[in-house]
Amino acid sequence: MPRTLSEDLAGTGLPGATAELIADSIADAASSGGVQSVNGQTGVVVLGAADVGAVDLTTAQTVAGIKTFSASPVVPTPTTTGQASTKGYVDGLDAANVKLTGAQTVAGIKTFSSSPIVPTPTTATQAATMGYVDGRTANATTGARGVVLQAAAQANSAAADIATMVTDFNALLAKLRTAGVLAP
Repeated sequence: MPRTLSEDLAGTGLPGATAELIADSIADAASSGGVQSVNGQTGVVVLGAADVGAVDLTTAQTVAGIKTFSASPVVPTPTTTGQASTKGYVDGLDAANVKLTGAQTVAGIKTFSSSPIVPTPTTATQAATMGYVDGRTANATTGARGVVLQAAAQANSAAADIATMVTDFNALLAKLRTAGVLAP
């Protein structure tokens, strides 16, 4: 069944009262025999949105030029690139990402496929590189403190004479040297 002129005009995006007025005016003119053609068409004329330069509300259409909206248009959630999106959608994505600059708290476990590069730490709670840690934890020298190995256990001496005590003491010194506590 063909659509009426009022139905066609309602699909153009024109306000309802305007569409009805146009339809009524055309119907009045047609019944009085005063109209021979409409928009270059004669006979029973069915005008679509494209015939009057209006945007069709139900079919795909390319709209050229700059259009200014008095209110933000409502758009669905985008599913492909190139589709319009809302500020809320973009802000939601933005809030869920780790930024490249600025202070930000990152929650949860993050697994890196390669080791992150960090600057030299300046406070006790900052991350440090292996090189920084190794440089601060070198074995001790006679002039600098450092990290040393734990010395091997030395039994308590039960020496009854000086010679046995010297032997036990020398065994202790050897173990301290092996651990790096004493210089060789």
